[in-house]
Amino acid sequence: MSPSPRLAGVLLIAGVMALAPAAGGAEPVVRRPLHPYAVLVHSELGMHITSFDFKYTAALPPFNSVQVQVVRTEGDDGTPAKLLTPADGVQPQFGFQSNSYSAGNKLAYWGIKFDVDRNGRRLDPLDQPPVEFVRPYYTYGTTDGVRPPKATAGERVYLWNTRAPDNDHGPTGQRIAGWPPILARDRALPYTGARGVRLFVDGENGSTDLPITLAPPNLWSAVGLPLTPYLDYSRGNKSLRSGQEVEYQPYQRVIITLNDAAGKPVADRDSTALTALGVIAVDAPACDRCHGSARANGERAKKWRDEAAYWLKTYGDATEHFAATEAAAISILELHDLNEHTHFTWDYDTRSAVNRLGRQTVLCPSCHADNAIGRFQMNDAPATNEADTKVRAKLSLTEALHRKHARAMPAPDAKGRPGNCQMCHPAHSDRGLFDRFPATRDGANRYAEGDNRDGLGSYTGRDLHSNPYRATELHAGSHLNAIGQWYRDTVWSEDGKDRGLYCTHCHNPLSNALYQADRLTDAATGGGAGLRSKTIPELAAALTGGNVQQLIDRYLDPKVVDGTDHNAATWDHGNGPPLGYQRGDGTVVAKAEPGATPIAYGDLSGSKDFWFSPGLPHCADCHAPPFVESMGGEFFPMDQPAKYSLMRFSHGHAQITCQGCHQSAHGLFPVNPLGNDAASPQQAAQYNADGSTGPVGCGACHRTTAAGVPLVARNLIYGGSPIGDDYDRAVAWAHADR
Repeated sequence: MSPSPRLAGVLLIAGVMALAPAAGGAEPVVRRPLHPYAVLVHSELGMHITSFDFKYTAALPPFNSVQVQVVRTEGDDGTPAKLLTPADGVQPQFGFQSNSYSAGNKLAYWGIKFDVDRNGRRLDPLDQPPVEFVRPYYTYGTTDGVRPPKATAGERVYLWNTRAPDNDHGPTGQRIAGWPPILARDRALPYTGARGVRLFVDGENGSTDLPITLAPPNLWSAVGLPLTPYLDYSRGNKSLRSGQEVEYQPYQRVIITLNDAAGKPVADRDSTALTALGVIAVDAPACDRCHGSARANGERAKKWRDEAAYWLKTYGDATEHFAATEAAAISILELHDLNEHTHFTWDYDTRSAVNRLGRQTVLCPSCHADNAIGRFQMNDAPATNEADTKVRAKLSLTEALHRKHARAMPAPDAKGRPGNCQMCHPAHSDRGLFDRFPATRDGANRYAEGDNRDGLGSYTGRDLHSNPYRATELHAGSHLNAIGQWYRDTVWSEDGKDRGLYCTHCHNPLSNALYQADRLTDAATGGGAGLRSKTIPELAAALTGGNVQQLIDRYLDPKVVDGTDHNAATWDHGNGPPLGYQRGDGTVVAKAEPGATPIAYGDLSGSKDFWFSPGLPHCADCHAPPFVESMGGEFFPMDQPAKYSLMRFSHGHAQITCQGCHQSAHGLFPVNPLGNDAASPQQAAQYNADGSTGPVGCGACHRTTAAGVPLVARNLIYGGSPIGDDYDRAVAWAHADR
């Protein structure tokens, strides 16, 4: 693996010393990697949700990606480890354990009518939600985000009118495949190449050709698979309306195998076919807990009761859970009508068995901009009736949802932290248990008299930062800056119980303030990081005029006070920080040039900076260099030059993605083995010779000493001292080696 220029001098010394014995003269005990290939598997996000029925409304499309890197591990003879590409003659194959399809009794998505082409009819084969969700995306013939010189708008190729959607396929053509491979399907993962998978969209105010990265460069990826948490055997020949909440398996297991250049399976050390387990998270939101009950509706909205009763009275196989989810959809639309003067349920027909809503489905991003799926433009919806044209969305989807719920139902726990984060977001268990589900059946916070962190969810009680059992698995230090030390010393173990961090300790106004202050010159060393190296009093001086308590209350640990969620500022960024420069033809560039006009996120996206780098937390918020993300700008406008990129776009040692060793955000290794997710600990343990559940250690790819230090690194000088058998120092060196 090629070293970075920064370490060239260090490695020159290493070349002389590599054959020398370790300190003390004794030859080290040598441990070799468990497998001849380390197959690193992750998703682009560690938390996904999906609806099951798109005939009424939906906020997001079903969209899960499988991302894979393959390392040929160090040979017994010292042959160096190498990150592989298709030129090395390997081809990863994938399949989900017992999950080979989605269309039909898992997901009502394909075939539902929606006026995608805006011609006032819903009769064309393209008039379906899977097409509407990709309507903004276009290319110039390739999916690598390249616009040929002097290309015109007439040369664009729009995904939405290229072909009718096929069941179980994602937007770029990959199809869900099951494991074991019973059905004959293409299981090959495409390679993303030097630029990744990038599509263009248009933005607000005439901005054009804005690249959206769906998969980063130099890995194998199946992009945007329409996955559900239902397994094949639980559904059988049952109907969609028979679905039960206990069936959810939100931590889907994907199996990766390798084929060689001849198309034959690559063997593991025991001569069997080499396989690797990966975990791809997908769950359903808990809307039904409030909107399928009286809690959200009160006496104002009444149609939800009719909807629930219809399913239970009409169909003998309809479950209470399905009826509640359908009722919740109607509740959300009726409340939207009452609060925002829309007309979504005006034609709702309690007697209809065909189109009970009386109109086409309401897809939220068709009005509300949403950067998460590349919808930069507000109010791009087709009008079902004249009344639709008279009401315009004012906020992005993310801002509208979070601000509404922060105001209407912050649901604080006894510490004052809002409970609706994990009440709304995924919290189901592979074991089908609900004893620590954060929302009660009628939508109350189960931990209103306790601590939200005692619940189990897709983050809470799962991720490294909230896993109470992490200490026994970690072999390296935390490397915290002053902010991280404050969280460790102040909130990590409140009341003497190790609970870790809650959602609002990362998603808060501080993250945005830190990002805006950055003027990075070197990401790995933190050069130019404006506020990240400051002490708590210095941060207070910069952000609150020196008032440390205000810094805590507004930035570090915002809470619900007198019914007001002080973390609501997280969803009110204005236009966001300066973004780049817009040319006269509408294209946007990262750096100033003659004739280009400075712009902010709000100038080109109705969703402002939400779900781009300024609107999301970073490892660098709490961790000291080199335990930080890559330099931004490579994925502009999703990140910016002189700023940290997002973890999902970052890489470290030898171009291995951060997620390759640490897993995706919200499920970072080591994952709680006693939580909702039993699969992720199994994934981590398959790489580490000591059976630890992560992060992935050096020994997954390299021959190491008994302490886990790679043989090639033990005589290096890092930070002024030899690495020797200091595993923590070896890990720091690897993070700096970019």
